[in-house]
Amino acid sequence: MNATLLRLVPRGPFHFGVDPSGEPSPTVGSDSLFSALCLAMRDLFGPMRLASFFRIIRSSSDAPPLRFSSALPYAGDVLFPPNPAGEGWISQRLFEAAVNGEPLGEVHRAQDGRLMASRAERLPPGPVWVVEEVRRARVSHRGAEPFTDRLIRFAPGCGLAIIAQIDADWRDDILAAMRSLGDSGLGGRRSWGAGQFDLGVEPFEIREPDRPGRYCTLSLYLPSARELESGVLNEPARYRIEERSGWTAGSSGSVRHRSIRMLAAGSVLAAPAGRPPIGRLADVTPAGYRDHEVFRAGWALPVGMAGAA
Repeated sequence: MNATLLRLVPRGPFHFGVDPSGEPSPTVGSDSLFSALCLAMRDLFGPMRLASFFRIIRSSSDAPPLRFSSALPYAGDVLFPPNPAGEGWISQRLFEAAVNGEPLGEVHRAQDGRLMASRAERLPPGPVWVVEEVRRARVSHRGAEPFTDRLIRFAPGCGLAIIAQIDADWRDDILAAMRSLGDSGLGGRRSWGAGQFDLGVEPFEIREPDRPGRYCTLSLYLPSARELESGVLNEPARYRIEERSGWTAGSSGSVRHRSIRMLAAGSVLAAPAGRPPIGRLADVTPAGYRDHEVFRAGWALPVGMAGAA
């Protein structure tokens, strides 16, 4: 796979809600990244340009102009794609060995077992990220009410990165919108200064087999009806399902959009007729919301895997 790596170099902490265990999530999904990017494009270029982007998306379902991974942790030079054999993240070196059917060799774990790297890879000392408690107060008719929130703070030299495949016609707009997003903030608690980052852009490649028998998606994935009928979730597929929901900002305030179930990043998918999965967009525009269409991006970012089982 040839792609672009968008490195989010943190200026401060992040707030991405909580993961299924109830702990603060250190990453954000590809669908939420797409939503944040669209809002940044609207604010930067205007609603007409965003509408044009949506028209291109709808007319190119077999070749979407933008596909990117969920946000992946990095520690120094070590990037951590999702683990195709389970939960958590594994280093790019281990990921490439796994998808090519090679032995992983000796490994070591970090971040309470959530990160796995080869013994030959050097990670910064100490945790890659920590949970930081922040004390605040909200004002109501009862007066000031103190509360505590928990944010994610990455260690120096650590942060998040996105693997992206971007159509040349939209590359400048999307990179400009990502830089704008770095100033406005990604995720929650932006009024506190959370979510801000500097953007690094660099070429990127993942080694994959010449003739894959299955695929691992680096993004959340929503199969189309045609893909389901063709057997993309049949053996040897292995996947987890996540329910996705959220809010969209409009002229009259924030509105919750419809929830949808998607396959998690790191899911392994079958390859009917040898074709990689594509996925689709889901229209989750709230009833009565007229500012713009609201989509959940369910495009796969597939990496080929050796073998068929």
